[in-house]
Amino acid sequence: MIPFIFACIAPHGGEIIPELKGTLPERMGLTSKEYDQARRRNEKSQTLSRQPNPMASGKH
Repeated sequence: MIPFIFACIAPHGGEIIPELKGTLPERMGLTSKEYDQARRRNEKSQTLSRQPNPMASGKH
C-alpha cells in the first residue's frame, strides 16, 4: 500500500469508501477489505496498550 494514500484514507475510510463505491460494490472491494483489517489491528493494539504492564510495577 502506498503510505500517502493510506494516510489519506485511514482517518476517513468509514465515510469516503462507501461514497467512492457508489452503485458498484466491487469498485472499492479491496480497499474496503484492507481498511477493515487496519481498523481491527488498530482496535486490538489499543486494547493491548490499555492492559497493565507487569514489568512497570517492579513486581517481576
